[in-house]
Amino acid sequence: MTVASSKRNGKAVYGWTNILTDLYNERMSLVKILDGIRVLDWTILQQGSICSSLLGDLGADVIKIEEPVTGDMGRYFDNFFGIKSTLPLGSTYYFEICNRNKRGMTLNLKEEQGRKIFCRLVESCDVLVQNFRVGVAEKLGLDYDTLKKINPRLIYTHATGMGTEGPEAHMPLIDPGALARSGLMWSVGEEGEEEPLPVQGALCDQSGAIFAAYGTLAALLAREKTGRGQKVTSSLLGGIIGLNWINTAIAGWSGRDLPRCDHTHPSSPLSNQYRCKDGQWIMMGAYLEKYFKPFYRASGHPEILNDERFSIPEARSQHMEELVAYTEQIFLEKPLEEWIKILKKEDIICEPIRHTSELLTDQQAFQNGYLTHYHHPRFGQDIVEIGSPVQFSEADVDIQRPAPMLSEHTEEILAEMGYSKEEIVQFRRGKII
Repeated sequence: MTVASSKRNGKAVYGWTNILTDLYNERMSLVKILDGIRVLDWTILQQGSICSSLLGDLGADVIKIEEPVTGDMGRYFDNFFGIKSTLPLGSTYYFEICNRNKRGMTLNLKEEQGRKIFCRLVESCDVLVQNFRVGVAEKLGLDYDTLKKINPRLIYTHATGMGTEGPEAHMPLIDPGALARSGLMWSVGEEGEEEPLPVQGALCDQSGAIFAAYGTLAALLAREKTGRGQKVTSSLLGGIIGLNWINTAIAGWSGRDLPRCDHTHPSSPLSNQYRCKDGQWIMMGAYLEKYFKPFYRASGHPEILNDERFSIPEARSQHMEELVAYTEQIFLEKPLEEWIKILKKEDIICEPIRHTSELLTDQQAFQNGYLTHYHHPRFGQDIVEIGSPVQFSEADVDIQRPAPMLSEHTEEILAEMGYSKEEIVQFRRGKII
């Protein structure tokens, strides 16, 4: 339905036609940051695949290379801890999440003809991303030293397990191993717990991917200055060490681990989590001294301010367990939403402790583009997708296409490269594609 402008009380009323036209013109005026950049994605699973997907979000033309018939093994990850993730047409949640904004083609790199096609693709690409073990690319003759002779401007990003140097560089590593080695499993959890705790969600893969994309963008910028490409390396281990920045840096300075969180002895009673009357939890982030008096007044318990045990920070630290126990009882007086209203009215930092699934209704996340509603063209349904954590005033960052079906764009890409229909038929008969 079109709503036109009209006049009301002598004034023009701005109709839907005008609004939609303005939105369209604004969108069309926004640039794609990596428009014109072509990325060759030779990856499997998550770290490398997410890296190239992030570049695709910024507008790069990403071409994903998979093995004929089987494809990326991520296509078959159809069960996450009891959550069935199979999708129609042979896809999975995992593959869709890791491979949006890409075109897909199959190529048999074990055959010489397949490698020739790959090298011809490299000639026209700005970036190559791969995440195979150290030595795999060398065996196939697809390593950086070989490919830079074909394309000296190539940015060759290798996302590894533990880096490309050192005695264990050639060893396999996946997310849980990097998580264990990084020290993070001893950082999460409560003080006094005797067991390390894992973190769900492949955090090491994700941090490795982000740092790989960061390095790739930096190398592209350097190429603008020098005209030369270069090799970029990142890893699961390096990514999670970088993500766990403060803990690792303090250990480097002091030689000691930061202690785990201790609910009974926090640095401040207002930097702690508490259960509310309805059984839900609130996280307080009001650790600065300026919040102490306003909180206890707003909570209806100003008597604490006159208690000698809690009147000054030095005294509080000596009686922290008592103050926490007192504060626990305060929070049990009201349900979570009531506390949120009371405390936010006073500008006291606090947030409800939510489950990840509750993000699906978080308007703050949607308004800023961190989550987005996406109509999947293949499945014909609206889904909630991860948006971009970074927004730009003069550029567009969005989901332009879903993850490709296996070999979906093979013939299209080969035709763009100049191969004839007859040659493509021969490639298929020879199991090259």
